[in-house]
Amino acid sequence: MRRLLCVMLIALTMTSLCIPLSFADSNEEANYSIHSGIDGRIFSGTIGMMPREGYDLYGSNDYIYKTEYLPKQYIVLKGFAGGNSPGGDRFETGGGFWFTDYAGPTVSGGLTINYLGNLKLISVSVSLGKAGSSGKFVSVPDTEHYYKLYVEKTIEITPYITYKRLKGNLHANDPWTVYLEGHAQKTYKVNQYAKRVG
Repeated sequence: MRRLLCVMLIALTMTSLCIPLSFADSNEEANYSIHSGIDGRIFSGTIGMMPREGYDLYGSNDYIYKTEYLPKQYIVLKGFAGGNSPGGDRFETGGGFWFTDYAGPTVSGGLTINYLGNLKLISVSVSLGKAGSSGKFVSVPDTEHYYKLYVEKTIEITPYITYKRLKGNLHANDPWTVYLEGHAQKTYKVNQYAKRVG
């Protein structure tokens, strides 16, 4: 009886150690296994389905991040401001436009940035403002010709690369991997003037 009891306990212990672990996930592709050593013995159990490439087994809180900024780049976007008369304006007694750096038509442009040897196009869009009844005064050069308010905006682009690495001392020497490539933009300079159109 004692011998039978020992055999049953051993069988029960072995069964509990070899129970497959499983989980369900919507990002599934192929079976895979883990192997763990217990007292020198290897047990294999299927833990579910291998996530598709790029699926993160860890949550964002399991990582630390660092960001490196690349050299600043500049692009000039220009065009006529909003609020201009279709054929321009002639100021017979002198004067000019009032420029408001708000709303107006949008212009776009692009420049190529080198991210770790990979060239990527960055698209930039800005509004050109408009001619109105207040703001910055822009005088016209003469009283004989027709003019429109013209705007040139210099945009500063700061490209950056954000890296990530698992937290903890065990991963202190792990290589950083690229998490995100992006850019920040701001208006660096605005130049507005009366451009002759007739």
